[in-house]
Amino acid sequence: MKPILFVGHPLGSSLGLVAALETLKISYQFARVSMPADLHSAAYKNLNDRQQTPVLMLSDGTILTETMAIAQWLMHQDREHQISFPQPSSAELDLIKSMAFINSSYTTSFIPLWLSMEVDSLSETDTSVLHKIGTMLTDKSQKQLEHLITTSPFFYGNAPTLTDFLFAGVGRWADFHQVFDSQAYLKTTQWKEAIFGLPQIQLAEKIEQGSISLTNFGQEIALDLALSLCQQS
Repeated sequence: MKPILFVGHPLGSSLGLVAALETLKISYQFARVSMPADLHSAAYKNLNDRQQTPVLMLSDGTILTETMAIAQWLMHQDREHQISFPQPSSAELDLIKSMAFINSSYTTSFIPLWLSMEVDSLSETDTSVLHKIGTMLTDKSQKQLEHLITTSPFFYGNAPTLTDFLFAGVGRWADFHQVFDSQAYLKTTQWKEAIFGLPQIQLAEKIEQGSISLTNFGQEIALDLALSLCQQS
């Protein structure tokens, strides 16, 4: 059985993982998960009780439920170092560090903003407070990120790595929530333009949107069927 990637939409953080699988030419299946509705089903809770995407089920039935765990698996598949670096090396450690920043400090800074939108029971005051906190946290993490980015097209020079791909998914959230002026962070803006100009990212966007169901390496599988296969593994 091919690996199955559970892809969240809209604006899922899994976007870059799709691009990584395509770049490495790994045959896989993808199941589209409508957020937040599909996350609350009993079958999905059995797959990932944290009710989040992404999730990757490997060919042997192993379930990986964290972005960094999936990224580590992809690094091990990348024997030609197309999107990662030789292991062990200082470059590899720096790659892990930059991915961890994006997956932790940067990603989690948006949690108050998502909560202010998704929790129906909040009062107007609660929503306003969450939005203010989210704006403050995202501005802080964005300033930290801007400091890390160089003038190269991608994070580590002229070719994309897993760091660029991981940022693709969550880097869109600032525009969606409109928490700050993108022109205030020109290096980040230019970096995003380079990332979203990549053919594999554009392909991943089409998969996320449901406009294509088959690529050279990926094939869509119905969510119910994918969840059933996971229960059988």
